[in-house]
Amino acid sequence: PVWPSIITMIQQSPPQAPVSPASFHSPLSLPKDCSPLLLPAAYPHSAGAGLRKGSDPGFPDSEVTELSELVTTLRIFISCVERYPNDAVAGAVASRARAPLAQATELCVRGVLEEYHAAAVTGNAIALLSAVWFIREFCEASTSARGLVRLHGGTELLGPALLNPGSDDRLLQEAVKLLHCLQGSEGVLLTIPQVLNKSPRVLTQLLWCLRDRYRQVWDDVRSVLPTTVIQAAISSIEAHPDNSSVHDAALALLAELLGAVEYRVAFAELGGWPYVVLMLEARSGDIDVQRRGLQILCQLQRGGAWGGGHVERVAQVVMAALETFHEDSSILEWGAWLLLELGGLAKVLGMLERMGESSVVGLGALRSLRQVQWGQTEGADIDMTREVVRVVGICTARALDSGQADAL
Repeated sequence: PVWPSIITMIQQSPPQAPVSPASFHSPLSLPKDCSPLLLPAAYPHSAGAGLRKGSDPGFPDSEVTELSELVTTLRIFISCVERYPNDAVAGAVASRARAPLAQATELCVRGVLEEYHAAAVTGNAIALLSAVWFIREFCEASTSARGLVRLHGGTELLGPALLNPGSDDRLLQEAVKLLHCLQGSEGVLLTIPQVLNKSPRVLTQLLWCLRDRYRQVWDDVRSVLPTTVIQAAISSIEAHPDNSSVHDAALALLAELLGAVEYRVAFAELGGWPYVVLMLEARSGDIDVQRRGLQILCQLQRGGAWGGGHVERVAQVVMAALETFHEDSSILEWGAWLLLELGGLAKVLGMLERMGESSVVGLGALRSLRQVQWGQTEGADIDMTREVVRVVGICTARALDSGQADAL
C-alpha cells in the first residue's frame, strides 16, 4: 500500500529545480526540510493501521517480486544521479522524489521498531533477532535513522534483547553492536558495570565488541581513558573467576590493547599483573588461555609496565606452559622469548640439551637463542658464554652426524 502512494506523489509533485550532489540525500537520509514524524494521512501507519504483519508466516512471493522491481528501479535512478549530477532530468526527478523517499525510509524504520516491540512482548526470540539486525543495519547506514531510533527509545529499547534469559549469543551480539552504533565505545564501557555481576553472557559480548572496535577503528576509542578500558577487563576477570567465556574475552581485549605503551602503563598502575599470572596458574590446562596469556606477557615486556616483583611467578607459568604445550608453535616461540627476557638463558639452554636439537622444542630453543643480544639480554653475560658454546657445540656435532639440516 505504500509504494503506489509514493509513485503517485512523485507523479503529482510539481517540477523543481535540479539538485546538486551536495544537496542530494540517499534514501536513508532525511532532508532538513522534511519532518521525520509528520506523515500524510494516506499512509496506513499514520492512520493507525500500522505496517506490522507479525502474525503472518511471511511476505507473499508476488509482493516480494514487485518490491524487488521497485527497489531495483530506485537503485538505478540513484546510481544515475550519483554518476551524472548535472543532468537536468535526474536533478528534477530527484528533487521531487526526495521527500517521499525520506517518508518511506521513516516508515521502514518505524515499522521495524514496531515489530521489535511486538517480539519483545511475545518473547519471540527469532523475530527479536531479525528486528535488532534491521535496526542495526539502518543505524550503521544512516545518521537520520540513528536519530529516529534514539527518538523512539534509543538504548532503552535494548533491554528485552540484552536481559531476556532466552536470548542466544547471536541476538546478544547483534544487540551489543547496536548499542555501540548508538553510543560508541564509551556507551559500551558504561554498560559493563551495570551487567558486571548480573549477566556474564552479556558481559562477554561487550568485551568482544570492544576488542573488535579497537582492532578495526582505533580512532573510535582513543578518546576513552586507557585506565577505564583496562579496568573494565580486570574487573570482569575478578567478578567471574570461574567463567571461561568471560576470561577469554577479557584476555583477548587486553592482548589487543597492550600493544600501545599508554595501555601498558595503565595496566601496571591498576595492578594487572597478578590477575594475568593467576589466570595462567589456575587454567594451566587450557591452551587458549595459555596462548593468550603468553601473548599478553610478551606485550608487557615491551616496556612501560615493569613487573619486577612478579618475575619469579611469571617464569614459573611460562615454564609450565612450555612443558604442557611445547608442540604449539606460538606458545613455544613466545615462551622461549619470555624466558630470555626474564633472565632465563640457562633454562633455554637446559631445554635444548634435554630435548635435543632435532625435536620441535630443541629447534624452538635454537631459534630463540638467535635473539640473544650479548651484554643486553638479561643474564647474557660473559659467564654464560662457555655454557652456550658447550651446548650449541654438542648440538652442532650431533646435527652434522645425523644430517639435520634445520638444526644446522
